[in-house]
Amino acid sequence: MKKLLLIPLFLLSNFLHSQIILQENFDALGDPITLPTGPTGGWTMTNQSNPVGTATWFRGNTAALTSYNGPADGYIAVNYQSGAGVSNLSNWLMAPSRTVQNGDEVSFYTRVPGSQYPDRMELRMSTLGDLSVNPSGSTGLGSFTTLCASVNQNLTVGGYPTTWTKITYVVTGLSGQVACKFALRYNVTGGGTGNNSDYVGIDAFEIKRPVNNDLSLESVTVPSIIVNGNFSFNGTVKNVGSNSVTSYDVTWQSNGGALQTYNITGVNIAPGATNNFTHSVPLNVIAGSAYSLVFNVSTVNATTDGFTADNSITKNTIGASGSTTYKPLIEKFTSSTCGPCASYNNATFNPFYTAQNQNFNYIAYQMYWPTPGDIYYTAEGGVRRGFYGVDSITSLWINGVNYSTGNNQATLTTHVNTEATKPGYFGLTANRNLSGGNAVVNYNITPFITGSFVLHAAVIEKLTTANVGSNGETSFKHVMMKMVPNASGTTINTTAGTPISGQISAIISSGTFIEDPNDLEVIVFIQNATTREIMQSFKATDALSLEDNALAKVKLYPNPASNNIRFTNIQEATIMITDVTGKVVLQTEGVDENSIINVSNLNSGIYLVNIKNESMNETIKFVKK
Repeated sequence: MKKLLLIPLFLLSNFLHSQIILQENFDALGDPITLPTGPTGGWTMTNQSNPVGTATWFRGNTAALTSYNGPADGYIAVNYQSGAGVSNLSNWLMAPSRTVQNGDEVSFYTRVPGSQYPDRMELRMSTLGDLSVNPSGSTGLGSFTTLCASVNQNLTVGGYPTTWTKITYVVTGLSGQVACKFALRYNVTGGGTGNNSDYVGIDAFEIKRPVNNDLSLESVTVPSIIVNGNFSFNGTVKNVGSNSVTSYDVTWQSNGGALQTYNITGVNIAPGATNNFTHSVPLNVIAGSAYSLVFNVSTVNATTDGFTADNSITKNTIGASGSTTYKPLIEKFTSSTCGPCASYNNATFNPFYTAQNQNFNYIAYQMYWPTPGDIYYTAEGGVRRGFYGVDSITSLWINGVNYSTGNNQATLTTHVNTEATKPGYFGLTANRNLSGGNAVVNYNITPFITGSFVLHAAVIEKLTTANVGSNGETSFKHVMMKMVPNASGTTINTTAGTPISGQISAIISSGTFIEDPNDLEVIVFIQNATTREIMQSFKATDALSLEDNALAKVKLYPNPASNNIRFTNIQEATIMITDVTGKVVLQTEGVDENSIINVSNLNSGIYLVNIKNESMNETIKFVKK
């Protein structure tokens, strides 16, 4: 059967780009039929069946077939009523003239409702364009003498496709670019009331010109933040043209500056295959700078790429002065009246929390639905819900990204642990004082990037039981009680390498649902308000747990420092320096007033220096410039 020979061409065209010469989906046909007008107009039809029947081509009948694409009746059809009695059917539908050349592809989708009747459809071509001669009589062809394809040419019962099948003809035999007309001919002998004809649908008619040399720039790896220094770009291209690719150029441009070109040779990329590259010119990243990067595949096989719509990718990044350890933040929207919330918590989240709670910080916002909702709902929790666009619960957000609650405990664990390996671009420490109806949070931030961000602080109660509702849960963890100073947070404008500190506070009103004041914690986090990305999080320490530097008996100087630090009032002590996550980054013994501690290898940021000997155990905050 002819269509079987055409299927490989269809499969190949799935990944080839092309120039569309004519495309008609027959979605706007009238009833009775009005052939397409406008840019794809100029369609005509003539019924030369003998004896001729009452029907021409018509809008699709959904009782027989539904369309390949578009509205259910958005296709064109023809049937046995083209003839009267037992007849020879020759019912023509002719497309408007278009200029084509060898290698262009003409295609359409077709099918019949069932396999009881043979039916037959021809695709024919006239090389006279608008001067084409229409056929006359049931056997006449006019100037449409070239048979391009014949679907079920031998009128075999069951030979016509009963599912939408693409028929493709590749133009050949022309001397150059020629104005041509293509026509569909419903051609059945023994049709009409005979046994050979029934109903045929046609959809998605198209004439296109494949592109020979065409690479698609599929991806370029550019993190949103890059530590200062040289950074090389890795990317992937895909051959979506008809020729194999043996060479190509990739360019990148930063902030509208000079083009950086890399010519890649010695490859052999088959149609449909991909190729990975590392650009030969790296970007010199400067801390505090922002970069708008445009990548482009400009040349393929030493010629201009034939299809430009898929050539470019734009990426934005900023330069960082360094990095530190990152602490993930989980925010959960839930309720004591939500049945699915209880199922998720019992099966997945609570076991995960028990096993992994040291690896992340966690805030739960109790919601006011399903009715009557959790009695510990607050308007500030509602602001956070609106910020993320949460409209159903349980909703889990990890580092500012919605995470599927359909995943199991193992998958959740893997995801959070992977998030914890990301670099952090803010050193963050904080202490809190929760007394006298006030929440006071002192924070210290060492930014490694320049920009505008929002500092949030959430007062949470580690365990609540008075808000038990209807879903069967008997207690709730890390329930948000108050945002400090409010749910909008505090805007911080940062400069890479320049530490900042400050204090935020809020009144904890009598209407707050705190069950045990001794069970409170404060989670402090920095967020990008535009992307919603959590940049860093930290569980604030008790303000009374560390002595203030000014009151400490031991003095550390200089503070901040770039290279070396020393101590006063110290004898034979062990010095242990930890970063904001508690990781030990330097330890030495036998330190006295004459000792010099080299800290030049430490990243810029805030550290805790523990000084311990037989008579003292003190901790001092230290800023590394």
